[in-house]
Amino acid sequence: MRYPVLVLRRSDLVAAGACQQWLEQFDAICAARGDATAPSVRRKDGTSFRDPSRLRIELTPLAQVWAARDARGAVEWLRMKGLWPSANLRGANLYGADLRGADLRGSKLVGERPILQIGPLGSRSDYLVAYLTDAGMMISAGCFFGTLDEFRAACDKTHGDSIHGREYAAAIQMIEAHALLWTPAEEAKEAA
Repeated sequence: MRYPVLVLRRSDLVAAGACQQWLEQFDAICAARGDATAPSVRRKDGTSFRDPSRLRIELTPLAQVWAARDARGAVEWLRMKGLWPSANLRGANLYGADLRGADLRGSKLVGERPILQIGPLGSRSDYLVAYLTDAGMMISAGCFFGTLDEFRAACDKTHGDSIHGREYAAAIQMIEAHALLWTPAEEAKEAA
């Protein structure tokens, strides 16, 4: 059986604004793989060569389970940057399909204003996006994707009381206020 294949190039990650930590991880994976098994690239003249700056990932069911469980933040960031394939339902006939309660991303957006974007801010002068979901607030900022509490802890650890830490702390207060104002009553009761 053939599975979808994802090929990542280091230059694509750099162009998309990947953080230094991710670039170092990418380099470490490529180094562990070795140049001899790097993806083969065909030139216009028909010859081919191994490109050590590329990483080929076969998206087997096991790889997709691992990505959904252990690399959720990375996958979300790659999806937002257009580097990870998403389901393409263009032309799909969904007539009669019951999609009520469908959970295609791990959690469902809730409320009238489920997305809050703030920025540019922080050490990367990038945008922070907060998602109001049935599982609570989820935050996407640079190469981070996780809960509001995880984001708060990451900011404290990385930035402390620096100017960026204080800026992120102010953004967190705004996100918390947004959640109080816009969380639907039934979601707020379930969370309590």
